[in-house]
Amino acid sequence: MNVETCCQDLLEQIILEIDKKKTGMCIDVGVGTFAFYCEVFARCGFETVAVEPLPNDKLLKICQTHDINLIESCLSDTNDIQNLYMGKFAGFLNRNFSSLDPNWFGSSKNAKPVPSITLANLLDQLAVPEITCLKLDIEGWESVVIKQLTELPESSLPKVIMFEYGGGGNRQSNQAG
Repeated sequence: MNVETCCQDLLEQIILEIDKKKTGMCIDVGVGTFAFYCEVFARCGFETVAVEPLPNDKLLKICQTHDINLIESCLSDTNDIQNLYMGKFAGFLNRNFSSLDPNWFGSSKNAKPVPSITLANLLDQLAVPEITCLKLDIEGWESVVIKQLTELPESSLPKVIMFEYGGGGNRQSNQAG
């Protein structure tokens, strides 16, 4: 079993235990091109939102099949247009390493302007009464979003937050993912 499958299985058990009535929403930010947590959330019966600026065909189909609300944007600290630096790993383009940080180890010089939205604005837009789970996989931008949690009213805080820690750094650190 790979790491993503283990994480998905564990997260599924946790959210089903803490929100047995499935009254909260699950939000998958930085969905990427595989390991679709949004699909896990939807299959569990939760209202689900996927936030991904560059959805691939597989994600589009999953969202359509499972009635997942897809927001084609980046979660950031501004409501604007920002450059998303396209991912590159081992010399090949790989969208899973795309980042708003031009110095992220997996980002290339190739940038694409994408819409960005703050966490508070996203939650207002969705009119979210309760968040069961907020999953973040946004290539070095997690701390930017996590800091925004302090600006939210306590009633808007997610019951569970899942995010990557480590595994990458900026180019100046000379550490890869």
